[in-house]
Parts: sequence; C-alpha cells; structure tokens
Amino acid sequence: MEASHRIILAALLVVVGFSIAAAADPAPAAKPGAVAWTRDGVTMKVLDNGLTVVLQENHMAPVAALRIYVETGSMYEEEYLGAGISHIFEHLISGGTTSTRSETESTRILDRIGGQDNAYTTVDHTCYHASTLAENLPTLIDLMADWMKNSTFPQAEYEREMKVVNRELEMRRDNPQTLFYQASVQNAFRVHPCRLPVIGYKELLAKITRDDIVTYYKRHYTPNKMIVAAAGDFDAKETLAIVEKAFADFKRHAEPLVVLPEEPRQVGRRYVERAAPVKRASMMMAFHTVPLQHPDLYPLDIISYVLSWGDSSRLVRRLREEDQLVYSIDTWSYTPHYGCGRFVVSMNLPYENIHKAERAVLEELDRLKREPVTAAELARAKKQKVADDVFGAQTVEDQAANLGYNVMAVNDPFFDRTYVTTIQKVTAAELMPAAKRYFRPENLSVTVLRPVDAKAAVDETAAPAEPAAFKRFVLPNGLVVLLKRNPGPKLVSVQAYFWGGVRSETDADNGVCNLTGGMLVKGTKLNDAATIARYFDSIGGSIGGGGGRNSFYLTAQMLSDDFEDAIRVYADCLKNPTFPEAELDKLRERALAGIDQINDDPYREASLAFQQAFFTKSRYRSFPIGTRKAVEGLTRADLAAYHRQHVAGKNGVLAVYGEIDMAKAEGAIRAAFADLPTGAPTRTPPVVEAPIRKDVVITKHTDKKQAVVMFGFRGMTIDNAADRMPAVVLDAVVSGMNLPGGWLHTDLRGAGLVYAVHAFNWTQIDPGYFGGYAICQPDKADEVVRRIRAHLDRAKTADIPPDELARAKRMVITAFVLDRQTNEAVALKDALLELYGTGLEFDRKYIQRVNAVTVEDIHRVAKKYLTNWLVLVARPKPAASAEKAQADGVRNPGGS
Repeated sequence: MEASHRIILAALLVVVGFSIAAAADPAPAAKPGAVAWTRDGVTMKVLDNGLTVVLQENHMAPVAALRIYVETGSMYEEEYLGAGISHIFEHLISGGTTSTRSETESTRILDRIGGQDNAYTTVDHTCYHASTLAENLPTLIDLMADWMKNSTFPQAEYEREMKVVNRELEMRRDNPQTLFYQASVQNAFRVHPCRLPVIGYKELLAKITRDDIVTYYKRHYTPNKMIVAAAGDFDAKETLAIVEKAFADFKRHAEPLVVLPEEPRQVGRRYVERAAPVKRASMMMAFHTVPLQHPDLYPLDIISYVLSWGDSSRLVRRLREEDQLVYSIDTWSYTPHYGCGRFVVSMNLPYENIHKAERAVLEELDRLKREPVTAAELARAKKQKVADDVFGAQTVEDQAANLGYNVMAVNDPFFDRTYVTTIQKVTAAELMPAAKRYFRPENLSVTVLRPVDAKAAVDETAAPAEPAAFKRFVLPNGLVVLLKRNPGPKLVSVQAYFWGGVRSETDADNGVCNLTGGMLVKGTKLNDAATIARYFDSIGGSIGGGGGRNSFYLTAQMLSDDFEDAIRVYADCLKNPTFPEAELDKLRERALAGIDQINDDPYREASLAFQQAFFTKSRYRSFPIGTRKAVEGLTRADLAAYHRQHVAGKNGVLAVYGEIDMAKAEGAIRAAFADLPTGAPTRTPPVVEAPIRKDVVITKHTDKKQAVVMFGFRGMTIDNAADRMPAVVLDAVVSGMNLPGGWLHTDLRGAGLVYAVHAFNWTQIDPGYFGGYAICQPDKADEVVRRIRAHLDRAKTADIPPDELARAKRMVITAFVLDRQTNEAVALKDALLELYGTGLEFDRKYIQRVNAVTVEDIHRVAKKYLTNWLVLVARPKPAASAEKAQADGVRNPGGS
C-alpha cells in the first residue's frame, strides 16, 4: 500500500497550486444528467446518480490508467474519528469479495490483464488506482466498479485485513520519521481533525467491528461521493459509455453532513521535541497559511522555490553549503482545498545545531519581508514550476492523478494549466506582504526529532536569558504605565484603557464610547486614516479602538524592532484624533448595520432583552454598540467632547508588554505621552440594583424557530475575591466552565432537551449576575427552566465528591492559564486590573485562591446569591388560537 500521507511536492503542487479566482477560462460546470462536454482532449460528465467521470485521451502508448476517488478520509469519520476506519477500506475493498465475485476471481482477472493496482488513504479521500494495457481498460472498469458497488466484507477477510492494519500500526510505531511527521502536524493543529493519523490509533481501531465497516461503507461509498478519472490510449466517448454502464445500477445515497471545526488562530510559538533511535536529528518549522482557494498560495509557492529549490536557493546555499548547519533542507507550501494550509521548512541536521538552524531560517524569512527577491530568483522559480508541471504529467498515471485531484479540489480538470499561467504573473512586490502575513513568530510551530542519547542543544547564538522584568510608574499627568519585558517572540503589545464604556453613557448617547474608540485611528492632526492604516500594514502590525462596559481602549501590536517608531504613531492616534466627518459617516453606517443585526442572532436578541429586564438602574442594560436612535444622532462634536473628557492621564492605564528594552521603552513612552492632559477622574461609584424579591419569568416572542432561555441572580462586583473564587468553581461544577460539561450539560444534553446550556459568573464594576443560558426547542423551554433551577438549588447543599471538586478546579485553572498565553492577553488583563483598582496581585494569587476553595465555600456562595432569579424565555409567537390564552409579559410561577 502507498503511504497514507504523501508529501511529494511535484505531485502535490497540482493539488495545492490553483486559484479558483484566477481561472481565466474555467471548464464548463458539469451537472448531474447533463450531456458530457469535451475540450482539449478531456471529457467530463456527472451521471444521474452523481458519479463524476473525467477522461483524457493520450495516444502516446497503448496503456491506460484508472483511478477512483472516494471523498472520505480520516477527518470525515464522525463517530469513528481517530480509528482510521477510512484506511481499513483500502485493504478490504481493493481485490476483496463482492456479491458477484470472490476474492480469488478478482485476483485472477487482475493477473490476466496484467493490472497493477494499489490504493491509498489521506485525510480527505481514499483512492483506488490501477494501470493496464489500453485494450483491457473495459475489464478494469468493470472490476473496480464492482468493488465500489458490491463489496460484502466476509468475516474471514475482515479479520485477516484487520490484522494487517494492526501490523501497519506496529510498523508505524517503529518508524521514527512517520511519528515525527505526525507530531509536527499535531503540533500545528490542535482542533482540526486533519491532526489525526490516517491509520488511526490502536486502541480505537480495536473497537471497530464488521458492523461498523458495513455502516460506514453504506454511508460513504456512494456514487455522488466518487470521481472516476482515466487517462490513456482509448476513445473517450466509448470509455464514457463503458463507465456509465458499469455504474448504472449504483444508487445515490444521502450524503452525510460533516462540519469540520475551524482551527483557532495560533497565538504563540509552539515547540515539541521527541526522542527516537535515530542517528541524526530532524526539525520542521511550520507556519499556518491558507487554503487552496486563497490567492496567497501563488506567492507562497514562489517563496518556497526561492528558498529551497536547487543548490543556488537561499536556504540550501546558506544553511547547507556556507554555514554547514544541516545535511539537507527543504520547504513546501501545502494548501489543501479543505484548509489547514502550512508552509513548512524541513531539515536533517546535527542535534546541536537546531537553535542555530532555526535562527538562520528565521533570518532568511525576515529578509523576505524587507527585501524584494531578485529578478533572476523570481524568473528561476517560475521556470522551475513550469518544469515541475511538465515532468509531473508525463505518464498516463500522472495525468489520471492530475485529473482526479483537480476535479476533487476545485471541480475543474484544467486547473494545473491555470495554475502555471497564473503563477507566471506573480511579482516580487507580492512576496513581501505575504511573508509578513504568515512568517510571524506567534504563527510558528517547531517540531524536533532527536537521537535518544543526544545532549541538550544549547542556543549559543542567543543572548543570555534574562528574567522577565516589570515596572510600574506614573507619569506627571497621572497616566499609570505598566512595562513588562517578556523574552520570547519579538512582539510588543500596547494597550491603553480609560474609564468610560456604557457606564459613562445615557440612553441619548448610547454608543458614543464605542464610536469614539473606533474613530481614534480614522485621522489625526498629523495623519489621515489611510496613512495610519498603511503604516501599520507596512510593519506587519495592527491598531484598533472601541468601547466596552466600563472602559474604552486603543490597542496595537507590532514587531519589537518597530516599537519606538510605532509608539509615536500610536500616541498621536490616542491624543490627537480629528474625527473627520466622512470617516465618521462610514463608521456610523457599520455600527448601525451591527445594531440591525442584533435581532438576527437568537442569542444576542435574547441577551439584550434579558439585560434590559435584569438591570433597571445600571447602564449594563445597554450594549456598547448603542441603539440606532442614539448612534444616528451622534455628531463629530459629541465624539470630540467625549474624547476630551475621558482621554486623560488620571483616567487611564497604558500597558506595554513584550520583547522590549526596558530603558528605551520607558524613554519612548515618556516622550510620547508627556503632553497627554491630566484631566479629572471620571470613575463613578458602583450602581447597586434592588434585590429580586420573588422569582420572575418573562416571555419574549420572536420570529425564531428555537427558544433561548436566559437566567440570572443578583451578583457580585469584580473586586469581591472572597465570593468570586467559589462562584467560578461553582460555574465549573454546574456547567463545565468554558467547555461543555457539569451537571447542566450532563442532564439537559443527556436528555436531549437543549442544543447548548451554560452558566457563568458575570462580574463587573456594578454588581453583575450569576446566570447562564440554554438554547432549546420551544416546547422544551419550561422543562429546561425547571431542571436548571433544580440543579442550582442542589448546589446549596449537595455533596461534591473530592474528585469532582478537583476536576472543577483544574478546569478553572486551565482556563485561566490558557487565557494568558500572549503578551496581548496578559497586557489586557493587567491594564484592566490596574484600572479597576483590583490590583495585579489578584491574578498573581488566582490559582492559589482557586485551590483553596472548599465545598463549604461553594455552599455559602450558592446560598448567598442563588436566591430569587429573573428568567427570560425568548420563543416563537404562539398560534392565534393559543395566543389569547397566554399573556405575553411578566408572570410569577411561584419559585419554579
């Protein structure tokens, strides 16, 4: 069998190197039952049953190649995910027993026609392929069609091939390079199922039964999920008729809807090291990039050729020839149609060189960001691509593979030609922004395979490690500055927060804070909006502002080398916005569009209605985005006045965290913010709501199909550490903290009552609430409310076993740590702790306080806060007949 993962660039570039948007003359779209079309020697048709057929005549030699692609692979395995069930079929189907032939008969036919058959499985498809003399192609089509349609999987064959697959798994464990490649994929992808090994895990494979095989076969082996591709010395019209006849009785099945999770944006450099019985080390440096359909795949492919294709390429010349750091080095840009793109630098090298080699690679990648490649390098890369394309399509096997890949990926058999044409148009100027977008330190995953007995590699090229430095100081104008040097990725996060938010607004100007924050980057006395945007784009940075519940902000990110210049532009935006009328009109329209969309989302619609009912005094009854009436009435003068009042030293905190020189950074900050006005403090005391004297349930009728339940009890302020810690552990016990789990999830999801259910402890400057939500069918809403209340009442007295309490604490601590991985995240948290007066020590002692929570603490807090509640149920309007009998408003169900 072929390897499950094939990283052979000459072949993969056909799959990964096309842009849908770039096709100047795309092939006609094939529709089920349509007449076949033919162009440039290629014939294509989608049969009535959904089977796609694509054929290419090639009369150079009397041979033919046939390939059948089944659109199922390891990432589509649903309940069998991780078991490798897709891979099992390449063993069972190819040459196996069908309802019309025995395994022996299939073998005899292949022997008679001299057929060379094989199969392989990847993350997104399984392919069965064979080659033979052209005169035997009809026999081969009939044979392989029988495998697809009529496999029966006799128990004896199933047991035999499962043993074979298990042996493959054992061989895989003994293959360090296979494990190394898999480790690199899992290092880069933490959520997307492309991270799972195609062959599966032994313990999950052991659970697969023959019944599972039959179920999966019926689900996925259906003509509407298959592509038949053939190339060779045949008449396309005659061959199409043969294929149609062979698959005529193959009935279409309903296709399973498999929704793949989106891989979260990587927020920090990852490093994984594995030891194995190898003589030399290997290292992969991978950056997340783009899917097949993205136009950046073209400059990324050119960059790969510039870096490593040929002895004169940049990385080969420097790391292998000049510095002699590696034995070999290669790059590839892998951009599959399902996403999960990666740009990979792979090398084989002495273990003691890994740090030097990584640094050298990063220097060459940074060079691509600053300097355009030469005309000679660009021309050579394009020529190499043309040559690869020609060499990769010489045989009928290559041509059939190209056809199948192209149709599977983008439904166009000519995309290899389109790719070559489009890549010739790439300019040197396009490479620099692409390099900046993807070759970012926080986007890097490094995986190392080292010899078992290798001594730890020392990064001799790095400066001696320094402990993280921190300094808090106050400028003469009252601005508090938090400065932290965090050695690591050469990034800096700048976060300025000022008192404001919805707490500073009225109904008449709701949204003024958010709009003012957004306008900070839309023009100053020195720069207009376009100049500010171009500047931050040019340094690979970002800047943006907005408003929240209690504050408004301006944040920016940049590379360390750009900090001293960028902080001046940043400070200009913060101090000197001019609020241009034209820019305000554009931003206002976007805000109004966002306001209009609130009611499009069932959760946001219900959340706003809940907050308006729950808060009667506090401004938390409003969303930061504002109301249509208020935002429409806001003027440039309103924003300028709000800015003058709130952007002042005594109202703000500036946090600058990252790889910085402390002394230089302090000097730059003092110079940039020396003229910030002192101003007057604008913080107001907390607004305390009246207690909820008895349970209240509100019904809100909507035009949605599902119901949303929102609930809340009067809560605590953000600085109440004594109650916050037990409350957050209580959240983990009843609903799993940030992940589905706990009592509510187990009961309500287990009973099929809800799509989602969660609780949370919402703490703010004004007292918030302990509450949550559930999304369910309308007729289940009352039962959902009843069960939620029962579990929350249970929290007041129920025994929580030690293992359950420990698990809840681990959830809380894990969420806390995961939420503080980047300079940006930590700077934000610290700035708000400082602004709100909670103090930085709150986070420093967070884990200690969580671990100190007892069951008695949870009972105390539950009894204190989980008393009377307000519940809002947003549900569809009842039918006219029932409407008269049901009041739309407030009702008191007597504690339900």
